[in-house]
Order: sequence, then structure tokens, then C-alpha cells
Amino acid sequence: AKPAYVAPAVAQAHDDIEIIEGIGPKVKQLLNEHAVFSFAQIASMTPAALKDILEKGGDRFRMLPTDTWPKQAALARDGKYFELDTYKKRLYAGIER
Repeated sequence: AKPAYVAPAVAQAHDDIEIIEGIGPKVKQLLNEHAVFSFAQIASMTPAALKDILEKGGDRFRMLPTDTWPKQAALARDGKYFELDTYKKRLYAGIER
């Protein structure tokens, strides 16, 4: 018998999500473990959904503010790196000031 057709896996974009203030190597690893790899994914998520992932990582991640991550990710997704840098200068520990 001929094997059933298997659709090719869709390649997931792997962006340099560490350019988002608040995402370092450990947070990136945690997000990757939850299949979050791209600016587009983060931009489409709510801060609460991001916080849920962080809480699964334990106490060391629980307190990180995620409120600005979707906005930062949307700017990066759209290639607006100048605007992203300008926005990040208004952040302190990931929080708008």
C-alpha cells in the first residue's frame, strides 16, 4: 500500500526575539519551549498569554513585565527598528515610563 500523503511541516520563522527588552537567553529558551519563535507570534499574543508562559518557567520568570512585548514585537515584525529603538529608550525594566 502506498503511504498516506504527509504534508510538509511549515517552517516557523525564528526571529532574534532577544532584541525585545525583557527577553534574554533564558526567557527566549522558555518561549521556544512553548513554540514561540517569532516577532509575529509575540505581536499577536496578549501580555497575559505571555505571562502564562513565564509563570510555567517558575519564580525567576514570574515577575517579568510583558505589557510592552507585543508592541515591541510588532515594530520588529514590521521592520521598524528605529521606532523600536526609540520606544525601548522610553522603557525602564520593560515598563513604559
